[in-house]
Amino acid sequence: MEENVTINLETPILIIFAEYLGYVSMYVNIAEEWCDGRVPQIQVQKLMIIEASNICRQMKIDYTLEDIKMYYLMYKDVILQEYEEKLANIVKK
Repeated sequence: MEENVTINLETPILIIFAEYLGYVSMYVNIAEEWCDGRVPQIQVQKLMIIEASNICRQMKIDYTLEDIKMYYLMYKDVILQEYEEKLANIVKK
């Protein structure tokens, strides 16, 4: 039986992750800054949410969900975990 695992990504993490799969976003630097504690203005956050939604929609067209999960798990330990930890610390403050 195949395990059905759901992965929920915060907006900046999705934008950073997507870059490694070849999806270009003008918000990638802002996403990295957000993870470093420089939270963008709410208007920019809303634009980033729309961007992340569009990227996610295109990823689902280009890849199967299993492939997306596999790539995420591949990059998580190498790259994304540090960003996720930084972002989690911002949320806790």
